[in-house]
Amino acid sequence: MSILSSILRSRASEYDCAQTGRLLQRYLDDQLNETLRKKVSAHLMMCADCGLEKETFELLKAALANHRVVLHPDAVARLRAFSTDIVDHADHTD
Repeated sequence: MSILSSILRSRASEYDCAQTGRLLQRYLDDQLNETLRKKVSAHLMMCADCGLEKETFELLKAALANHRVVLHPDAVARLRAFSTDIVDHADHTD
């Protein structure tokens, strides 16, 4: 294991998947302070599951931006509830 991998792995362990999930949208919207941004970024580099979730959100955001779709507020609420359920489930499986 390289020195860089060791450093990244130790930083990634500071944040678990549930914590990263809670901050992911704010991370993607560049709304985190420098410290949190670095912690989430380190976790995303080391965790394939969270990295895939990040890519999925980025693709969804890009698709919506390209199509200028206006989402119904109920659809947005359901999506947020679904995301919260995923994070809550991750909290109970750790």
